Amino acid sequence: MPRSNAQRRAMAGCALGGILLSGCQSSAPQAISSRPAVSPHPTRSPGPAISRPAVVSDDGITVTQLPAAKGGWEAAQMVVDQRLVMIRWHPGTVVPGGTGWSAPDTLTARERATVLATFNAGFTNTGSRGGIREGNRVHGRLRPGAATLLIDRTGRADVRAYDPVRDASVPVARQNLDLLVDGGRPAPTVGQDDSRVWGNTLHHRHATYRSGVGVTARGFLVVIVADRVTTAQLATLLVQAGAVRAMEMDINPQFVCLLTYTHVGRRVTPHRVLARQQGSLLRYLGPSRRDFFSVGPR
Repeated sequence: MPRSNAQRRAMAGCALGGILLSGCQSSAPQAISSRPAVSPHPTRSPGPAISRPAVVSDDGITVTQLPAAKGGWEAAQMVVDQRLVMIRWHPGTVVPGGTGWSAPDTLTARERATVLATFNAGFTNTGSRGGIREGNRVHGRLRPGAATLLIDRTGRADVRAYDPVRDASVPVARQNLDLLVDGGRPAPTVGQDDSRVWGNTLHHRHATYRSGVGVTARGFLVVIVADRVTTAQLATLLVQAGAVRAMEMDINPQFVCLLTYTHVGRRVTPHRVLARQQGSLLRYLGPSRRDFFSVGPR
């Protein structure tokens, strides 16, 4: 008998949290560790516990822990079926800062009840060489040709080079650098690892925490997070995931963050997808300093 959405979500919750819940199969992927569910309004930051099964599928998203390479780096990918889920942009209190944004700087109570995942946005305006638009509110300057994550009125996202005529009516535009992948191929400059092109890294190391987002030919959104990778390696991971166009998002350990969420009753539990991912698990359950994206059901 086909499973209902609720049954599939419950089983996905077992895999995501590494916790055997009522109605779940004992063959769920084994997580490294797990922690109790936390309140949607937590007051304390959880410790370093993580959960990261090899593959997790929920209604509309599939998160895969990619095999570690010889260099010791780890990576994870999230594939988003935008027919089932929608993307929302949230401003940060510092990036972009200011007032007048219609979206809040945290997940709303309604979002917390159903949120599937969150992931970081891009650089500050100075570093991104671009701007941010939400509705009529613009921060910085939107640069023609810049790599841009666009979100339409239905919550569907696309990644492409910004066209000020074609894209003028799209409600959300978040720019960061130039396209990392175009036409299904890495940009010619990725092998240079030039900080002037792809951003300043901690201690000037080319291999660092990096994140990227792209879109496939079928319109699926792909998010990659990895530690100790170069821009060329990030581009390769995005291409291997099926991205035909992709952009680098934020880099360095403190800014790269992909979280998934499980729900038990009114409680929501965030989970890291990288073992060495830094920062609080609760960073998007309260006001965030930097902008981010949330993934939730339609």
